[in-house]
Amino acid sequence: MSYQVENIAEYQGHTGSLYALAADQQTARAFTSGDDGIVAEWQLDRPEVSGKGLLQVDSAVYALEWIEEWNWLAVGMSDGTLYLMDPASQKLVHTTRKITEPIYGLKYEEDRHYLWMLYGKGYVQILKLPACEEVGFRKIADNHLRAIVFSKGESAVYFGASDQHILRMDSQSGDLSHTWKAHENSVFSLAMHPQKHYLISGGRDAHLNLWSAKAPFQNIRKIPAHNFTINAIAFSPDEKYVMTGSRDKTLKLWDTGSFNLLKVIDWKRNNGHKHSVNRLIWMNDGTILSAGDDRRLIRWRLHVRE
Repeated sequence: MSYQVENIAEYQGHTGSLYALAADQQTARAFTSGDDGIVAEWQLDRPEVSGKGLLQVDSAVYALEWIEEWNWLAVGMSDGTLYLMDPASQKLVHTTRKITEPIYGLKYEEDRHYLWMLYGKGYVQILKLPACEEVGFRKIADNHLRAIVFSKGESAVYFGASDQHILRMDSQSGDLSHTWKAHENSVFSLAMHPQKHYLISGGRDAHLNLWSAKAPFQNIRKIPAHNFTINAIAFSPDEKYVMTGSRDKTLKLWDTGSFNLLKVIDWKRNNGHKHSVNRLIWMNDGTILSAGDDRRLIRWRLHVRE
């Protein structure tokens, strides 16, 4: 088998690093933001059209989350402000700031209509939408919360923290059932294996770790996957492949079953990123979106040939 990853489109216009990425799968739109405080919307099938500026703020944006149920975009700021906006009308639906710690992550839980917000210094807040009612706020770690993933089929949510640990919370009771050291440095990315009951973590130590997602959460495999921090993990819709993005400027393609490395995507060989890759989304149409410190949003297509 041969694997080729083609750069099929680029979307440029930001004046600072891109830290946040979200996508509306239904209408093939992407949303980006970062150091320049501009929230932009891109029509993925029309790369020749400039991005649409939706919001301009005074602080960096670290997190975006698309909420399909109400066609809202959640925007998490470095000063702790949360904006909920309607991109169609470009109107703000809700604005709040609980604390002044940065919002490093946003995740929408569809079943209960909960928006989870990850802050610096270990705080987590939960808002129930669409009323934006606070249903939870607490400190669960001593350092920044960087990543969140829900476990399908059980009431569990996992957090990655800058103190090297992964935390497991019962999402119904809010109890922290387990905490364990997962990396030699910050845990920056988390994902659940779509086929097996594995939790996958990427860290600042450049390792990709596979964990059993049941107590005692034993390490199944430790992979020295990159040269620097692993910022993002994304599985393909057909569950055959997983891609990682790193501060070492590369994307890497892996086989989901064996976790064998299949392809390295970089600047020289693939017109890839020139600086850190910060966010990844594998779209339902099979294309991949990546955003990084080089201010570029790139759309990729994977070609597999026997």
